[in-house]
Amino acid sequence: NDGYELKNGVCEQGSNELLFTYTGSYSEIYNADGKQKIYLKSDGTFTALNTLKATLFLVGSGGNGGNAANKQGSWAAGGGGGYTNETLFTFTQNAQYEIIIGSGGGKKTSFANITADGGQNASGSTPGSPNGGRSCVKGGDGVQFDGEWYAGGGSGGCGGGVSGSLGGGGAGAPGIQDGRAGKANTGGGGGGGGDWGGRGGAGGSGIIIILAN
Repeated sequence: NDGYELKNGVCEQGSNELLFTYTGSYSEIYNADGKQKIYLKSDGTFTALNTLKATLFLVGSGGNGGNAANKQGSWAAGGGGGYTNETLFTFTQNAQYEIIIGSGGGKKTSFANITADGGQNASGSTPGSPNGGRSCVKGGDGVQFDGEWYAGGGSGGCGGGVSGSLGGGGAGAPGIQDGRAGKANTGGGGGGGGDWGGRGGAGGSGIIIILAN
């Protein structure tokens, strides 16, 4: 943010840029339209240093994939992708906001009092909602925000395996292997376990994205 100056809490030089500090893990880019885009990846305290309206996009963590029974042909289902919440929000100069990023296994993500629930854990051959795939079925694709995919459902386990979904959903296990975890910071559901007791993959952690308007 070098070269920007605060005057009465507003970022000068004609830029709609949010100045901030954050105690957790984050990254910051500018999208194809030149808009500032901030990814909050772990719990922390977010402090706004100027007043600015922005779009918040919250993703809860993905649900865990199901564990298979200890018998042949018992492939388990995939976990649900995290729920999402998109809303306009006005940051206030010097205000602090507590952030919780769902850490997998269907936990919610929150920005102050704004929340997005986690996806449902699969139970054996019963998939988690939303978008978890049944045995031998690919998880449903998630949702797009600013050109990127999030919250895909985990795929069910199967003899030859099942690829993961768009939005970080984990692949279903091939054979007797364990399901693949949902991708971190996407809210993707975990893939279902393979037969003979394969374990389900963990749901991917959630994320919060701030897109300056």
